Amino acid sequence: MPRFQSETFAMTPRIVLLAVFMAACPHAGVHAQALPPQAAPAPAASPTAPPGQHKPSRKPEKAPEPAPDADLVATLVKVQSVPKLLEVAASYDRKGEWPNFIATMKRVEELRPHAGTPKYEIAAGYSMLGDKSKCYDQLLRLKDLGWGFEPEADTRFEGCGATKVWTYVVDGLKQNRASFGKGEVAFTLPKDDLQPEAIAYDPVNKRLLVGSMREGTIYKADKAGKLAEFIRRDDQNRLFGVQDMAVDAERKRLWVIANASPTFKHAKSDELGLSALYEFALDDGKFLARHALEGAHALTALAVAPSGEVYAAESATRTVYRLREGKLQVAFASPKFTSIRGIAISSDGARLYMADYELGIAGVDLNKGRLFELKGPKRLTLFGVESLYFRDGTLILVQHGMQPKRITRLTLTQDGEGIASVDNLDVARPEFTDPTRGTFVDDRFYFIANSQRSQYDRYGLPRDAAKLAGVVVYSSSLVKPQLP
Repeated sequence: MPRFQSETFAMTPRIVLLAVFMAACPHAGVHAQALPPQAAPAPAASPTAPPGQHKPSRKPEKAPEPAPDADLVATLVKVQSVPKLLEVAASYDRKGEWPNFIATMKRVEELRPHAGTPKYEIAAGYSMLGDKSKCYDQLLRLKDLGWGFEPEADTRFEGCGATKVWTYVVDGLKQNRASFGKGEVAFTLPKDDLQPEAIAYDPVNKRLLVGSMREGTIYKADKAGKLAEFIRRDDQNRLFGVQDMAVDAERKRLWVIANASPTFKHAKSDELGLSALYEFALDDGKFLARHALEGAHALTALAVAPSGEVYAAESATRTVYRLREGKLQVAFASPKFTSIRGIAISSDGARLYMADYELGIAGVDLNKGRLFELKGPKRLTLFGVESLYFRDGTLILVQHGMQPKRITRLTLTQDGEGIASVDNLDVARPEFTDPTRGTFVDDRFYFIANSQRSQYDRYGLPRDAAKLAGVVVYSSSLVKPQLP
């Protein structure tokens, strides 16, 4: 797994799409190498220019060097820091040094092969060089991977237009952006200041549970989205803001991970930054146990194995914990990951799958302790997976970081370490503004389609309470179409 490397993307003012790409990364970059000295950057374009609108005057009047600087090429292979690479690429972009820009972005692509933005920026570089063939090749790759970029709105691609190939590529990217699927809105939650981020289905009592990050309360939701309190914070359970939930129907347990983040309204001064795993009785919500991590932590994902063993992931430390002997113990940790957003366990309990937002999906053979990368078709990107869930030999992904956002099903190979087939359940639905976590309800997948987390500032307060929307719980069908 050589590609798994922790990075944070530093914001660069000139490449807007790179800024979007960088915003998804939560961790600090490491292992930066010194790059060749550069001349002072050219005067910056207006920071108020709309996304992708580069001034035509930036295109060089004569062809630049056909190849990047030899010293740069020799240095790039040693650089592991994506933030540093993006800073350098932005400088070359400002100066119009397109061979060097392309070489730098190709190194980013090597480190982040699932990401679409590096491929798009390479295409733009080739367009600015006047190399239509290579520009088209890059855009065709994006089309085949399902990305929905809009090069027709980007002035850097003006030199590649007005050809049949260009029309074919643009039409294909536009088709990728089209809304698709047979899913529907299940219900909409009230427009209250609750910030619901976790949902779980209780098949024993036939009810959907919703957890609030703001209140540290778990609710029962009816088919109309009306909420009734089920579990609330008290002096005994000391429940924090609910991040994720998982139901163990066989043992009638509800497992919850919760964090005392600034968003949680009831955190005491000595609780801020703490995180814990909670155990409740599924039938009546009776508090059974609390398993806290020592020091500052923030658990982010939860899964329960068929054996009843509980696993919890922490994105910032790239760690997966396992509950053993009443304590959360490290089961797996690797600095090669960037951000573990979701975890899932196979139905036989043999494999643990982990979704890294930038690097795709990896797994651990729990019997052998062996790490593997989930391999799939070349025309598949696993970028931007916010959460994932295992069911009947498949993985259901919430691809929050894709353009467009989508719910994807991966049918796994018999050994569980490869992808046999892929199908998109729902794509680019108008409700998909910020899809996050979900749960299985019979033959459907319910999930939060428009998380309101972006509506809160770093202090955990609503930016504008009047603009909080009712959280939409969307329902995608898991029934596979019958072959004729």
